[in-house]
Amino acid sequence: MDGMTHIISAQSEQSREAARSRATGRFGGQQHSAPEAVLPVTTESLLESRRAQLAALGFVPAQPQMKLADTESADLWWKRTESIAEGGRYDLMPRRDETGKSARLRTYEGTDTKVRMPSVSAVRRHAASGQTFDVPVEAVTPHGPITGHVRVTHNGNGRYSVSAVGMPAEHAEYVAESVLASLEARRPSRALSDVRDILLRRRERLASQGVRMKAVDSSWIQGVGYNPNDEQLVMNLQGRFYGYRVDRETYEDMMSSYSIGAAYNALVKKVAPKFEVTQHEECGNYFYAGAEHRCPSVHNAPRQAQHA
Repeated sequence: MDGMTHIISAQSEQSREAARSRATGRFGGQQHSAPEAVLPVTTESLLESRRAQLAALGFVPAQPQMKLADTESADLWWKRTESIAEGGRYDLMPRRDETGKSARLRTYEGTDTKVRMPSVSAVRRHAASGQTFDVPVEAVTPHGPITGHVRVTHNGNGRYSVSAVGMPAEHAEYVAESVLASLEARRPSRALSDVRDILLRRRERLASQGVRMKAVDSSWIQGVGYNPNDEQLVMNLQGRFYGYRVDRETYEDMMSSYSIGAAYNALVKKVAPKFEVTQHEECGNYFYAGAEHRCPSVHNAPRQAQHA
């Protein structure tokens, strides 16, 4: 080893030793300035940001999270759920009612879904006015955890409309139907445990709504209605209504045919089982005569966004 190499090596070793002698006591090498700390977005700061956006734009979209609110504090639970709520079209259910009474959080659990939300009694009280509003929920479905909101309207006679707000479809049907079942139950604490299949309950409810007729391009078929939940097909043939049971593929083949009339004659008229239909006087839908009917769920119209 020549002299120059020895000097460079010695200088390098001195630098390495100097690095070791620093506060860490670890191999330091070249010193870099410490990275700036990245602070987590807090619930409070997120709330402030979304409130500012709402004030400026008049609307903020819902931001459901694929996780639980994960807190023992009811106060923090309400703040976290508010921070991901839609704003501008419907009111949020307040934690306290006009008398100052606070809504307690309750958990309703069934075979495949568990929902934590304000108590059914509190939601019912708030819904009694007939307004449409959003209720915070966290749930575990077969597709995992989710925290967000459901939209609720009391339609009278113990019936409610409930729909998920901005949730992925695979979560939405479980969460909305679970909340609906709880709200309409005589014993909410047992409502979900008494339902063996929440999605079957949903299909049966949707089937009971019957069909809404729509006009088609035909000289003698004035309208067609179809409900895939129980394969109801209703045909308006020059003012006379006929019901059939056909699968969705047959219905779609008929509707996509160049001649709906010819397709009806070939695929439905003499092939499919028939049933008598009747029309509900309130909603106007047609359904199986003698079957239980439930009018389609409806929410009140949203208010117009108010810009600052």
